[in-house]
Amino acid sequence: MNEIDKNEYYLKIPSGYKTEIDGCFLEPIIYQPTPKGAEIIADYYNDKYDLSISVIDHSQNVPKGSDLKARFQEFTNTVKNLTLEPDKPKGFILMHGQNHSVPVIMSKETQDDGSTKDFMIIFDSTSGSRIKGYHPIANMYPEQQLLLNNGTRQADGQSCITDSPAILKDALRIEKLGTKLLERSFNYDEYSAQKREKEGKPPNRFQSTPVKNDNFLVFEMPSSLCKTAQISRFLEKNNADLESPIISDKSEAISLGLKRQSSQSTVSFIKTSESDKETFTDKMLGINRYLHKKSKRHAEIIDKKLLEMKIEQSEVTTPEEKNWSTKFTKKSNERNEDKGMSII
Repeated sequence: MNEIDKNEYYLKIPSGYKTEIDGCFLEPIIYQPTPKGAEIIADYYNDKYDLSISVIDHSQNVPKGSDLKARFQEFTNTVKNLTLEPDKPKGFILMHGQNHSVPVIMSKETQDDGSTKDFMIIFDSTSGSRIKGYHPIANMYPEQQLLLNNGTRQADGQSCITDSPAILKDALRIEKLGTKLLERSFNYDEYSAQKREKEGKPPNRFQSTPVKNDNFLVFEMPSSLCKTAQISRFLEKNNADLESPIISDKSEAISLGLKRQSSQSTVSFIKTSESDKETFTDKMLGINRYLHKKSKRHAEIIDKKLLEMKIEQSEVTTPEEKNWSTKFTKKSNERNEDKGMSII
């Protein structure tokens, strides 16, 4: 009987964010799911919240280093026969092995006049450097209103795969999300051109004329979906209300400002003085650790599933494993994650 290898489901790796403290580099670790691990996480949230999240891994059909257009072309081939029911959105985690991951929502939303409108909502954690690349993607989906989040929210190098299910499980629980985001959307190229003109700057040499995509807009991220953000400038760019209530994983109404502070991680390390007396110094890492901590939670979810698979395969489990499984199940049952999200 084959032994289950955890490395096929997640990897414990450096996060890619380093902070220098007293001459030492400190770097948080992250538990990064593989496509197989992401499927377990997606299934967990699907069962818990009655959602539809699917994982699509492009690594077999799209060469490494390919641009966004190639990846979304493959996505088109995968979902070309997708049937959307009104007001029943579907979420997708677009992966390329352990490379950049992009969360996408496809939805058909009922409008006030009884008609329906199709949306493709993209929550790219590094969209600030990719906005230009989404113009040809909008052309690939002329029937959808394509909405892309405004700006980059990821500061480290590895959190995008954790960000994808974390943001989808919240976004999919907001009713008529596309319609609400449309009210917060604008044409980025027209906005950028007008801003440069107002500041007396010459047109951008890479894009002297605003690109016209009638179905492509960028949106300001609502405060209720900003808790994965690792960059304060992202919050400023999206006019996030730092005092607005959001829903935490423990169903507590807290402010985004407090969330950002509590998500900072304090680390301790030993400094030895000349007299060999040990003193402890606490320093702030300076990054929102929400996704780092969420990745550990995801690893626990995967571990539990792998243990269940091991038991189903009649492999021997140790008393420690059985005890851990019991404690995990009890802990999961005690979690009271809110079933809905606050209104944008």
